[in-house]
Amino acid sequence: FVGRKAELQQFSDLLKIARETDKGHAVLVRGDAGIGKTRLIKEFESLASSHDFARHKGMILDFGASKSREAIHMIVNSLLKIEANSNEAICRACVKKAIDDGLLRPEHKVFVYDLMDLSLSPKLQSLYDAMDNETRNSGKQKTLSALLRNISACQPVLVIIEDTHWADIQTLPYLAELTDVVADTPTLLVMTSRIEGDQLDQTWQDGLHGGSLTVMNITPFKKEEALDLASEFDEITMQVVTKCIERAEGNPLFLEQLLLSAEETKGELVPGLLQSIVLSRLDRLDPIDKLAIQAASIIGQYFSLDLLCHLIENQQYSCNQLMVNQLVRPEDNDYLFVHALVREGVYASLLKSKGRQFHKAAAVWFEKKDFELCAEHFRCAEDRRAAKAYLNAAQAQVKKYNYSRALSLVGQGLNLHSEKEVKEELMCCKAQILLEMGSNEESVKIYKEALALCSEESTQVRAMLGMVGGMRVLGEYEEGIKVLKQAEKKAIHNDLTQELARIYHMRGNLCFPLGKTADVLKYHKLALQYAQQASSIELEANALGGLGDAYYVSGRMKTANENFHQCVELSQQHGFSRIEAANLSMVGWSYFFLNEFEHALEAGAEAVRVAKKINHYRAEIVAHHIIAEVNYNLGNFDITKQEYQRASKLEGIIKTNTFEAQRFHKLGMIAYNEGNHVLAMDLLEQAETSCRNHGMDFSGAAILGGIAEVTTDKARCKNALAEAESLLQKGARHQTYFIFYRHAIDASLNNEDWDSVDRYAAALSLFTVPEPLPWSDFFITRGRVLAAFGRGQRDDMVQQQLK
Repeated sequence: FVGRKAELQQFSDLLKIARETDKGHAVLVRGDAGIGKTRLIKEFESLASSHDFARHKGMILDFGASKSREAIHMIVNSLLKIEANSNEAICRACVKKAIDDGLLRPEHKVFVYDLMDLSLSPKLQSLYDAMDNETRNSGKQKTLSALLRNISACQPVLVIIEDTHWADIQTLPYLAELTDVVADTPTLLVMTSRIEGDQLDQTWQDGLHGGSLTVMNITPFKKEEALDLASEFDEITMQVVTKCIERAEGNPLFLEQLLLSAEETKGELVPGLLQSIVLSRLDRLDPIDKLAIQAASIIGQYFSLDLLCHLIENQQYSCNQLMVNQLVRPEDNDYLFVHALVREGVYASLLKSKGRQFHKAAAVWFEKKDFELCAEHFRCAEDRRAAKAYLNAAQAQVKKYNYSRALSLVGQGLNLHSEKEVKEELMCCKAQILLEMGSNEESVKIYKEALALCSEESTQVRAMLGMVGGMRVLGEYEEGIKVLKQAEKKAIHNDLTQELARIYHMRGNLCFPLGKTADVLKYHKLALQYAQQASSIELEANALGGLGDAYYVSGRMKTANENFHQCVELSQQHGFSRIEAANLSMVGWSYFFLNEFEHALEAGAEAVRVAKKINHYRAEIVAHHIIAEVNYNLGNFDITKQEYQRASKLEGIIKTNTFEAQRFHKLGMIAYNEGNHVLAMDLLEQAETSCRNHGMDFSGAAILGGIAEVTTDKARCKNALAEAESLLQKGARHQTYFIFYRHAIDASLNNEDWDSVDRYAAALSLFTVPEPLPWSDFFITRGRVLAAFGRGQRDDMVQQQLK
């Protein structure tokens, strides 16, 4: 090792600071290809070892990287002391030991298993399936962070990640997480990058949360440093050494290859390009070694001896001569080219026909082992099977929720020539990924394009279902129903039972925001019927939840409660955590209208617990709202406010203000009950503004009822009540009926308008005829008896009813 004294001193200082202060640092060693980054890193490792730092290393490869060779996978395995090529049993045992030793918590298990590419138990898989993609990605990043933090508490750590210029969009957040965590742990993170293509730029650094990055720009060797390096080659004359140094222009790799070539040719120099040097060195190899190194170059910078032997059809081959000639070096149980540029030079020496032959053989080798590598090799072989292979690879990544990678793979597949059926599937796959990633408009657009290509009706139905999934999020309810009508005909024609269950469930969901109460019930009943025919428990659970919604908006809370209960029980039995979380809240809401407040609070608390476990923020928001509503009715105003604060924070996370109108409404009523009429009206007016911005159908009538009850302006009270009743007649959500009539009765009592009290009580009674409810019965009876009392009735029956 020669030169780089300033860099070594800087690193030595960082080691000392980390040891003395328990505060680490992130360093980016950056320079041109071949400038000596890897060699410098080896010296850093040696220095860290002398300071008793544990060392963990990963490398990002540009081509041919299997899951086991991905940088983050390698770092996790290294931290857990798992040797390369260990089997699943050993890996699981190491995870168990880490949990037992307190390096990981039990809830980290699902994430570390994914990081290590281990299969999940059915229970863990169901939990993982229920999470949204942001939760999964964040969970994995925080798990890596926790593991490193806990390990570094026992011994200082050096983490090395080489070649970050090849990092993909999935790896960059992990690098940011590591950069952040080392800032307050005795850990040094050292990464390397070429200047060209550097991904850890200012934009990436701006996204850090507390971490910082020191960049070491590695410059070319000075002449005296180059002479120090050349002194290792004592069989070369000074004249040749001088020419080599001039030609290398301070690049250590170039200089080393020139000197090796000169040594092999007894002082004869080759043309001054690295590729030319590599070619001249290859020509001096034995034919079998030259064939082997060329075959290795198509595998990638890192390659296994098993695959190499398969490609050259020689099971006894060894890489000894390739190591002697300093072209490759051993790495774990396999081999690595001494530098990516050497591998590129070797690859360029291949005849195209021979390269395609090797790539095709490698693709077949990986066909059952690694879908992604299979696709890459088929593409390089210019084989027609490449597009289908990319589809398989993308679908495999979708199953693992690696949507960014899946999108990249499907894009590569679409860029290739393929059969019509494969292109249809690739486009549907792309649209599905975009939908999962929240790119709803783009997803609908791609689904429409795929639909235009589809010739099979079964494929058309699946494309239509995907399209409507995006339309629902975009609020295109009527258009979605039109598409589902077309899909229904095709599904019936082809006897697609599962698809029909999905079609009717989606149609019921689309009718819900449109206030088509009868249709909500009709289609969810059909969804349940076809789910049972298809023997799909998950579709059955979905349908039962849909039926609960249908009865809920019809005001039939007892029946709704029964359906929600069945849905939750089925989901709990089979691990459908996401369905469970969404419907537990509704169990609570239906209990509320049955005046079973204790059960409503229990369901709300359980809904919060389940939703937190899978970070289902929307379900958690609804759960906090039911807990708040019950406590408001019990007069526990401080608890109500706390629950709304929790809900508000979650709304900020998912960037929605859909629930703010309901929150302002109830906070306004609390202020009214506490005697602050000015604040009450201010909050209710905020609720009204928010509601008008989002549409009055959902809670407009209830909020107008609250304004009517609180305002002292009789004209405003009258107008608010009239507008609210108009909304109800147009088909507003039926839960709103209950809340509005409670307000309307109290507003009329405030104004001593006894006839209106009776009218509103009668309207609420008529609405609940199909299924009378304890909650509405209470307010109907209360309103009528107070109106009677207001008219001057003081008989025993009135006195008894008041009591």
